[in-house]
Formats: sequence, structure tokens, C-alpha cells
Amino acid sequence: MSALEKAITDSIKIGIDECEIVSVKKNITTVRITDSEIIEIKQNFDENFGIRLIQNKKIASIQTTNEENISDSITKGIKSIKNLKPREFWNGLPAKKEYQQLEGVFDKKIKQISGSKAADIAQNMINESENDKIDTITGSLNLVYENFELRNSNGLNFNNEATYISGIINAESEQSTLPVSGIGHGCGRTLSEFSSEQIGTDAKNMCIKSINPKKVNSDTYSIIFDPYSVGELLSFVIASNFNFKTFKEKKSCFSNNFKEKI
Repeated sequence: MSALEKAITDSIKIGIDECEIVSVKKNITTVRITDSEIIEIKQNFDENFGIRLIQNKKIASIQTTNEENISDSITKGIKSIKNLKPREFWNGLPAKKEYQQLEGVFDKKIKQISGSKAADIAQNMINESENDKIDTITGSLNLVYENFELRNSNGLNFNNEATYISGIINAESEQSTLPVSGIGHGCGRTLSEFSSEQIGTDAKNMCIKSINPKKVNSDTYSIIFDPYSVGELLSFVIASNFNFKTFKEKKSCFSNNFKEKI
């Protein structure tokens, strides 16, 4: 019997109305680039367990990183339930057993990738970034394998594997009137979607084109933003205004325009 199955069984024996447990296992390979060369390759593995207990519409949530502590965590969760208020909206955990795996989110090659293969991909990023006008190259490469498993007391048993690869290069040059840099970034769920060469090329081209920038006169211009600029605006300027707490406290720029077209 797996740890998740045992947790469900123990919860039912104790008399909990419903129980749900999630296991997330991650294997992360990271390659760090500094001063135009690979300086570190490391692999980390971690596992987390999330437990949810429901009794008389009272919901307790517990988290642990130790599989052997699951039973103790359930015991502590049960003790805390009596201090909680019922959630009247609660209608129960799902019981549907049929599910559909998403295509294109898992790559066996990423799951089984070695440190040397990851280093080869990172080296391709460096090679494509190199140029006589570029002085320093920094960046990183991350490859992630994730195994997500969910079980509950209503018979739901769901397991899913997923992979992710992300690389970033920052090319810097001081052969200009002021220091300039260029960035290249790429990500994907599979190796076939990922181009290490394109990341290096993008960083190199942006950096070289930024050398010796020219000032423009004050005037009214039409501006075309590239994806990185738009990303910065959305992430750091716009996104926080959609936070419900910010909106409710009338600190959002949209607080006075609810349901109005902007």
C-alpha cells in the first residue's frame, strides 16, 4: 500500500467525512553560466505532500515534505478542525474517475536527461551568443520533471507526469558609449519545442544593436513594443491591479471602472 493510499484509509478509519492528499515530486537540473562559461551543474529532487481533511464542512489543510510524517500530520489536522468554522459553500470532493491526459506536456528525454547532456544544451546557448563585440555572457538553463498524484476518499485517483525546460542568456558589452546588454529567453514542455541556438542569437543581436544608442528629440511618436517590453509592463505595472484585494481596497487603477470598457 502506498503512502497516499494509507493516508486515505487511516482518515476513513478515524471517521473523517472526506480526505484528499496530493503528492508532488520534482527533479530539477540547473546549469549556471557566468563569465561566458558553465560554472555549475546541479540536480535537486524534492517531494511535497498536501493533505486536506473535511469534517462537518470544516476544512483543514496540512503540508509536509516527509512521507513518514503523513500519519502524524493527519492527527494534528484532526485536532485543529474543532477550532475552524464550517464552510457552508462546501459540496464535497469530486468523485469522477475519468480524466484525459494533456498531450505535449511530457518529454521522456527531459525526464531522463543527464548532467552532461544539459551542459551541451547550455554550451550551445553560449556559442550562439559569442561575438567580438560582446564581453560577458551570463545565464542559466533549467530542466524540470514533475510527477503529480492526487487521491481522495471518494475514489478519485489521478496521476500525471510533466516536463519543462527554460533557458535565458544575458549578453553584455562595454564597447559602447555606455554599457549595454541583450537578453534571449526560450522555454517549452519538450526538447523539440526548445531552441538553445535561438536564445543565444536573440541575446547577441539585441546586445549588438544596442551599442552606441542615439537620442531622439522630444516629440509624439508611435512606439512598437517587443515581447520583452510588453512582458515587463504586464508583469510589474498592470498585473498587480487585477489582484482582488488591491481592487477591493480601491488601490487598483481599475477600481472605479468596474464593468466599464477600458
